[in-house]
Amino acid sequence: MFKSTPVSTQVDGSGVTVGALDLARGIEAVYGGRGDSRGLTGLLRSATVLCPLVDDEPLVAESGSIRWIYAFTDEAALARFAVARGAGDRPWDFARVEGHRLLDVAVPALGGPGGVAVNVGSPAPMPFPAMGTLGTLSSRAAVAR
Repeated sequence: MFKSTPVSTQVDGSGVTVGALDLARGIEAVYGGRGDSRGLTGLLRSATVLCPLVDDEPLVAESGSIRWIYAFTDEAALARFAVARGAGDRPWDFARVEGHRLLDVAVPALGGPGGVAVNVGSPAPMPFPAMGTLGTLSSRAAVAR
């Protein structure tokens, strides 16, 4: 699904990918009550994020009937996720993926309701449900969930 080459690494670094710092700052601003949630999808689309891989496919979780592709703005956020899952002591394969490819290609390929879950396990996680897969859900309602 991804053209990025997986890199095996201990996820305890702090590497930040292109546009991901803006995305992380935008999410933190929304959590702090000083950001505009309507711009977050645009920030995700322009960011390169880290997606953990299992058998060369993105790690996906299901909550209810919605499938979520995990994505992280930096290696530190991915490391927090790994530790929370009890797997912080082993290498994780991940791909650097452009956010627009996640939203336009990977999420529709899930074959049903889905989205991108950014920085799960961090103090400021953010779901990005795909509007087309969840019906007519406003951006404001999607961020509030």
